[in-house]
Amino acid sequence: MPTSPTRRQQPVTAPTVLAFDCSGAACSVAVATRSDVDELIVLAHREQVMQRGHAAALAPMIATTLTAADVRAADLDLIAVTIGPGSFTGARIGLATARGLALALDVPVAGLTTIDALLAGATAMSQEQSQPRHRRVLAAIDTHRGDYYVGFDGASELLVADVTLIAIRAATESVLVVGDGATSLCPALMQRGVDALPVPGPTAPDARVLARLALRHDVEHWRVANRRDGMPRPLYLRPADVTLPKAAG
Repeated sequence: MPTSPTRRQQPVTAPTVLAFDCSGAACSVAVATRSDVDELIVLAHREQVMQRGHAAALAPMIATTLTAADVRAADLDLIAVTIGPGSFTGARIGLATARGLALALDVPVAGLTTIDALLAGATAMSQEQSQPRHRRVLAAIDTHRGDYYVGFDGASELLVADVTLIAIRAATESVLVVGDGATSLCPALMQRGVDALPVPGPTAPDARVLARLALRHDVEHWRVANRRDGMPRPLYLRPADVTLPKAAG
C-alpha cells in the first residue's frame, strides 16, 4: 500500500480527500492526497468490520482518521463516498454524511460505485500478487435474495444476476471474483464450467481505493459534476424491501 509521509512533505497545491464507505459489512475511512507525480499518498486509514451500527460508527471514525492524518476538516478539498449498490441503509448513511460535510465545508462530493471500488482494489491486488492477467476480474455483492450485484472490469454495465446469467456472461473466461459474494459464487461458477478464483483480502470497498479513484480527476471536475447533476444519490439496482400497506376495502 502507499506510504504515509508527514503532511509537511506534501505539495502545497495537492488536494486532500476524505473518503469513506459504509455500504457493506465494514466501515472504511481514509484521508489521502497525491504527490507531484500523481501517486496516492495515504495520510491515515481506519477500518472496522461490522454488520450493523454504521450510523453510530462513521462520524467518530472520520474524526479519529482526520486526527491521525493531522488534517483539519477545513483543510479538505474533496469528499469521496460510495453510492451503492449494496446495503440500502449503509449507502444512505454514507451519502447523508458526505452531503452534510460538503455543504459545511463548501467542497464537492465524488460519488463512486461499490463495484468500481471493488474492481479497482482487486486489480491492484492481483498485480501485486502476480495473479495471471488473462483472468478477468468480476465484482460480486451478495444480495441475499439468491442473486448478486455484479460488474466486470472493462464494462460499464452493472447487473443484478443469478449464477446462471453470470456464468453465461463469463462464458469460458477465467475470472477473479472480489466482494462478499465471492465465497458462494466461485464454487457455483466452477460447477458450471467457469474457472473462478476468489481474490483474497477484504470483501468490502477500501476507502484508500476510493481516494485514488476520486483523485484521478481534479477537484474542479467534481465541483462541475455536482453543479450539473446535483449531489450524488444512492444507486439502487432494484427497489428496497418495502411493502406498502394495502388500502382498506
